[in-house]
Amino acid sequence: MIELQACDSGHCLILKPNRSADWQTNQRLIVAVALISIVIASAFAAIGAWLILPFAGLEVIALGAALYRVNLNLHYRQILWFSGESLIIEKGVYRPRQRWRWTRIDTAIHVCEDNRLILKLSNGSNSISIGEFLTEEDLRQVLSTLKTLGLRVRGHSSDCQLNA
Repeated sequence: MIELQACDSGHCLILKPNRSADWQTNQRLIVAVALISIVIASAFAAIGAWLILPFAGLEVIALGAALYRVNLNLHYRQILWFSGESLIIEKGVYRPRQRWRWTRIDTAIHVCEDNRLILKLSNGSNSISIGEFLTEEDLRQVLSTLKTLGLRVRGHSSDCQLNA
């Protein structure tokens, strides 16, 4: 998912994974699976196979943990701040965990089309992949937006090696 916002001193490009379900929807799914599991486990326990009860509980706990982990990863963001002659790149979940500050004029886009489209921003010997979690269509939109915001494409390749 891509959002371009106008900020006080320039533009802000927000890249985030598509989320088909929020945490509340996942909680409803966990409750539904838990209820079905309880009914089935209770039926087995009623005929003497009580050993299934802990496994039914473990199944629901494993599903909840997996959905929580996936939901947490879907809060990952990459934010590109275009302000004057500077470009600030931030990556993280809930808050920036990594941050780079580059000059816009020295920053270029490298496009790699191996099995799928890969975008990298480079500045001198530094290189950062962006939008790894986006669809091909979204990546093409990001590329177009970055060109519109003044970044130049330094090159296309099929081997995904960035030569600085």
